[in-house]
Amino acid sequence: MPMQLIETKVLAAAIHMRFADHDDATKAQQWIDFQLPLDQLQDPLAGEVALGEIAARQLGVIQAAALRYARGLIVEESQRLLVLAGRAP
Repeated sequence: MPMQLIETKVLAAAIHMRFADHDDATKAQQWIDFQLPLDQLQDPLAGEVALGEIAARQLGVIQAAALRYARGLIVEESQRLLVLAGRAP
């Protein structure tokens, strides 16, 4: 099974998401877990606008904002590692 979203927990100040290739953690061979602060997330439809009141947002918007934030971190880290390897784009 390809990796898919298995779990989302919206906590008081953070969002936790788990992607895996199996919903049983003991059987998963690939997974990604991350937790991000809600106050750092921006509306994926409005650009640089904070999400604001989380209770007023649909779960899909919160999830999309978290993925956007995580993607930015991954891109930055990938670029940093390429520079260290002498292969900057």
